[in-house]
Amino acid sequence: MSGIFAGIPIIQNQWLILDAETQLVGCFAAFTITAYTQGGDAIAKMMDDKAQVVIDEHNAAEDLSIQAVESVIEGHKKRLAVLKDIEIMEVRSCEERSV
Repeated sequence: MSGIFAGIPIIQNQWLILDAETQLVGCFAAFTITAYTQGGDAIAKMMDDKAQVVIDEHNAAEDLSIQAVESVIEGHKKRLAVLKDIEIMEVRSCEERSV
């Protein structure tokens, strides 16, 4: 109530000029306050649900990346095993030639 009593002389004495930008800021503030007080929980739930979907998608992509890296690691382990087998065969071949 005291805001109205203070606001009337401020506007009347033109300490605050109500131009288009000031009115737009007032409308935006009124909309924001109304949306927050009336739909705050619904908006928060919607944002939380959307955030959870993004997190789930990110985790799924991360899991695929991990599986791909593990597959590459297994491939390299098999390659190393094959190289070790080849080295063993070369050593035996050299031993047979020297006998």
